[in-house]
Amino acid sequence: MSELINIRENNTAFRRHLLVTASALALIVYVATTAIANAEEDSRPTVWIELGADLMHVDGGEQRYMPKFADDVIAIGLPSPAIPQRLPRYDIGGEASVIFNPEGTDWSFSAALLYGRVNGSKHAHHAADIAKYISNGTGGLISLPAARYSDVTFRHNESHAVLDFKVGKDVGLGLFGNGSSSHWSLGVRFAQFSSRSKVSLAGDPDAHFENGYIPGMGTDVPKYKVLHAYRGNAQSTRSFTGIGPALSWDASARIAGGHESTALNFDWGMNAAILFGRQKAAIHQQTGEYYLKGLPFLHYQMTTFAPVPAADNRSRSVIVPNIGGFAGLSYRFPNAKLSLGYRADFFFNAMDGGQATRDTRDRLFHGPFATVSIGLGG
Repeated sequence: MSELINIRENNTAFRRHLLVTASALALIVYVATTAIANAEEDSRPTVWIELGADLMHVDGGEQRYMPKFADDVIAIGLPSPAIPQRLPRYDIGGEASVIFNPEGTDWSFSAALLYGRVNGSKHAHHAADIAKYISNGTGGLISLPAARYSDVTFRHNESHAVLDFKVGKDVGLGLFGNGSSSHWSLGVRFAQFSSRSKVSLAGDPDAHFENGYIPGMGTDVPKYKVLHAYRGNAQSTRSFTGIGPALSWDASARIAGGHESTALNFDWGMNAAILFGRQKAAIHQQTGEYYLKGLPFLHYQMTTFAPVPAADNRSRSVIVPNIGGFAGLSYRFPNAKLSLGYRADFFFNAMDGGQATRDTRDRLFHGPFATVSIGLGG
């Protein structure tokens, strides 16, 4: 058995995301450096603008498209057509927020956006050579090429956006020591997830020769080549859109630094929300096959079976619980802050990941992030 595997990732999209992210980081670092240089140590900014980037690991997924003939492919020892349908595992995203702290109060008003997107494509071809060789009657050999094979092409893109509007108050100033804070917020969270997949399968797991009598060649030589090929295509579009109340707690404790407004802090926080929304899935599938039997040199007796289409559009009102948290380090200047950390956000039963029937799947995002905050006013 011989195998040929060709897997192609969408490097163009990755490079584009990487270039945009690098450019954004360069810009915000420049702005932060300028703000730090011009900061006045005694000022207390009333407006904070925060920009950042993150690399999120995405879990949850969806069912793979596996028509009936996929079992025949596996049965002859070729890799499963499900393998190339693995979803991209990471997305590159960005975040932005604006926080307003009215002068003379411990209250805050904020709006924040978190966005991420991923694109990927794969192609895998596997073949098992079953070529035969027969005598040409003069001492030479005639090659009769044939192969059992499977071929999979898969494309997928996905995006998510989370928008928060919150009102908060510092209720534990100094709770964790000098220069610490404990901030509770109540607000509204809006979340939107969408994905689109397209997969094409082809294969002939039953290609073989039937022996028979050929004048001048013998009574048990390959007389017929039999092919039974399949085709399958599936397209899916899935989405969730929801909104609901949200509660969060952010805290910070100083771990180094001698000045009240210039210090290294340990930051952490938790958030929870209940989202009420709509979950949708549009699935379109089509399978077909053909059967061909003929002399190895001249094909005939070809039978083509009409493609069998299937479509299913599903929509349902759902309630999606959401919990999350983060932890990291930040270095605070009078009018700026640099932060590095790790964030996780879990949305339970948010997406319909099924093929023929509904199958709810979580959407789990977790990964490192980096932000730069600039303080204005004060």
